[in-house]
Amino acid sequence: MAPAHTAQAGYVMMSPCNYSKIGCSIIPHAEIKCQFNASNPVKLTYHPDGFAQFSSVKDGTIISGRDEAGNVKGVGLQTSPLSHPIMSGPVANICAWGLQDFLTHTGSLANTIVFDLETLECNKCSPLDANTFIVEIFTIPRPLLRLAKIINANQVVELPYVFNGTRRMFELRVIDIPDKNVFLGVLGMRRKTSFPSTSGWGMGGPGISRPDGTGFNLHALYPSPVGADRSKDLPSLDYCSDNSAWTSL
Repeated sequence: MAPAHTAQAGYVMMSPCNYSKIGCSIIPHAEIKCQFNASNPVKLTYHPDGFAQFSSVKDGTIISGRDEAGNVKGVGLQTSPLSHPIMSGPVANICAWGLQDFLTHTGSLANTIVFDLETLECNKCSPLDANTFIVEIFTIPRPLLRLAKIINANQVVELPYVFNGTRRMFELRVIDIPDKNVFLGVLGMRRKTSFPSTSGWGMGGPGISRPDGTGFNLHALYPSPVGADRSKDLPSLDYCSDNSAWTSL
């Protein structure tokens, strides 16, 4: 998946996290071991075997995949396979702000999930302060599809998740995946953010967690929030035919 935005260059990383903590965390740049510039947009791919990575929207522009020894080329990690789906929370998310710089959808809206921005729940802010739209995507075992029902003309499934330290029920829009053991649940919300650009998008992918709750997850931000003085020191994720440019993570 990848948003359609005018920003073509961005910042891609695999960042440390602590799944045992509740709420937002500030991660010093020095603790981000894998961070790259990218001159082209990336998309997030989550393979059934659990391999998740950022790869090219336009083929051949971003370093990705694995080499013959199975080492990751680019930014990716091995997480839970879809045969044992992640159930503790979302496996991916997209945030978007400054919607004026996103491409206008001109095709059919058939089979498209449409959210009303004015009625979305606000996360820790008032509707007047909310400036960012967030979509979170969950992988849900297929047997739970029997719980789906129609609410306001949308197929939804109601499931409990811990949110901001409180366990509560959420209405997740249903995206069925034929012939798979999971389906997708989609949650939309709004919140207040303070990104340096007037318009852009961020995308997060699934992660890996150790027994103590620490781990890593995938992130991309377009346009890059990294200043020019730091950006020039970052390696590039742009594809190069020279194998020495591949970076194993």
